[in-house]
Amino acid sequence: MATENRLKVEPDLDFIQDVLENGGESLKKCFQCGTCSVVCNLAPENSPFPRKEMIWAQWGLADKLTTDPNVWTCFQCGDCSAYCPRGANPGDVLGAIRKKVIEGLAWPSFMGKAVADPQYLPFLLGFPALLILFLLLVTGQWDTPDGPVVFGHMISHIQMNVIFPTFSGLAALAFLIGIDRLWKGASGMSLLEFVPKMDRMRMYEAGKQTITDILAHRDFEKCEANNWRRTAHLLVLWGFLGLLLTTALAIVVLVAHEYAHIDAFGVYPLNWYHPVKLLGIVSGAALVGGSWIMIQNRKEGEVSGDLKSSYFDNLFLYVIFGVGITGLLSWILRLTGWGVLAYPTYFVHLVLVFTLLIYSPYSKFAHFVYRTVALIHKRYEELGAEAAEAGEEAEAEAQAA
Repeated sequence: MATENRLKVEPDLDFIQDVLENGGESLKKCFQCGTCSVVCNLAPENSPFPRKEMIWAQWGLADKLTTDPNVWTCFQCGDCSAYCPRGANPGDVLGAIRKKVIEGLAWPSFMGKAVADPQYLPFLLGFPALLILFLLLVTGQWDTPDGPVVFGHMISHIQMNVIFPTFSGLAALAFLIGIDRLWKGASGMSLLEFVPKMDRMRMYEAGKQTITDILAHRDFEKCEANNWRRTAHLLVLWGFLGLLLTTALAIVVLVAHEYAHIDAFGVYPLNWYHPVKLLGIVSGAALVGGSWIMIQNRKEGEVSGDLKSSYFDNLFLYVIFGVGITGLLSWILRLTGWGVLAYPTYFVHLVLVFTLLIYSPYSKFAHFVYRTVALIHKRYEELGAEAAEAGEEAEAEAQAA
């Protein structure tokens, strides 16, 4: 008698319930017809999705889903939902799964759960608010300074350049641990094990292709049902990168002015027409515009049923919108000299910037990092398979000759 191969399935019922409660409530509508994989322009021929991910989710196979790179290949454009005969939303299901993956990668683990739970929001916002209030109290800048509005008089740039890098460093450490866990799940080895063995040229090519695709959002060009998302995401991405560059350049100008006594780069506070300031204004406007488009279209998607938003999604969108709008308002109020409004607005801006960056490894912000890493890994494997296939063909041709 032939031995029958059997797979023992142990469903994670809590995982299924979490997916259902975080935007994937249409999971049970799927009856595995395969339409979603057929119509998805992003699904590769050798590893189509999201059909298999939907059945894994229905079975509660959390371990397979949390190590599946295709979870990150989905951009939740909604093409699969538009053609689903049962009204399921595979993109929303994968979005809920990505939220669970981020929680699983989190270090320390309680932070992943805290950021995903709305009951902890007052504490998450309260910590940076109390920290900045403490600095104001200790430095004696509690009262609104008289005269022209200079935010450096309220809280010094030196203090901010110590506090933010310190906590950002902790966030970077959390990201490194999460990336290592993600890579180990996908490849079976940690980064420390993988790096010495990797093909460096292939890794360089995989990184270059992935990052250029992300910067141009080329995959979004393949989406049909909600192609507006490409413009909104590009505005947010480039707006955020522009603000990061603005911050870095502003620090250079500040250090040159206050410590090296070089005023060739500018003097604080910078004029509105200073190149660094102009970059910040344009980038802030892009961040506000892109996040506002995303917020409005998510509201419309909720009404039409095309897109499901969770607290996890909305928290990130409203925080980045708040960062952009309070930054622009702080600048406008400084120019107009309305200190009574400018300083409180700047305080809120600092709290939101802190919230965005320090909790980034646990919020939807982590998509920027984990999606990039997962796609680099996926592309690295594809390039290896392509090279092996080309080698076999060359060997076959040589033998035939």
